Amino acid sequence: MKWRLMLPNAVSLAAMASGFFSILMTLDERLLAASQLILLAMILDGLDGNLARGLNATSQFGAELDTYVDMTAFGVAPAILVYEKAVLSGYKMTGLLLSLAIVISGVIRLARFKAQDDFRGQKGYTGLPITISAGWVALLILLNFVAIFFVVTLLICLLLQVSNLRYPKPTKDPVHFSLCAVLILPLLLPNFGMVMPAAFVLSTLGFAYVILGPFAMKFWAPADRREKRPS
Repeated sequence: MKWRLMLPNAVSLAAMASGFFSILMTLDERLLAASQLILLAMILDGLDGNLARGLNATSQFGAELDTYVDMTAFGVAPAILVYEKAVLSGYKMTGLLLSLAIVISGVIRLARFKAQDDFRGQKGYTGLPITISAGWVALLILLNFVAIFFVVTLLICLLLQVSNLRYPKPTKDPVHFSLCAVLILPLLLPNFGMVMPAAFVLSTLGFAYVILGPFAMKFWAPADRREKRPS
């Protein structure tokens, strides 16, 4: 049925809208709301793929749409957010260079994903997923972390995005995706008492994924990952 194809794509467009509104919030100097919208886009981005697979509604159009969503919500939106945060903090040149690095790293990461990954991430990723660095930007700005820690950790994420290290695919599994969504949801409600515990757990899991992900792939990645996808 057509609705099976429309529903995942509608969720993808909602993620795109979240990224776009994040940009508008940043331009309006509402950085907290901008960060929350990036986190919301992360939930929606994981939901669309799980819906498509669960409904047996995957399509080439949906796969292409997802790439544009990723660049908007997890490339451009966090780059503009970082730049505005740096300008408001008196570090305009640092913000300019760091935001440019976010966009360049994101473009390279997504272009390589489209060109080289026949399985669309189902057998793991080459390079750190773009959602990790975007989520890290949103989380650090949300919690107002110190500048040097922000810059160093973000640069490490951007370098890992364009590396050849292999990472597993946690959000493509419904259980892992649900866990991530449950941890992100309290961050969308800053007056809710579980914000700090959720942020701490999410940060810990993020660090573990960044550091241990390549080692996990040594055991999880099948030897046939270079096979071509069946036609």
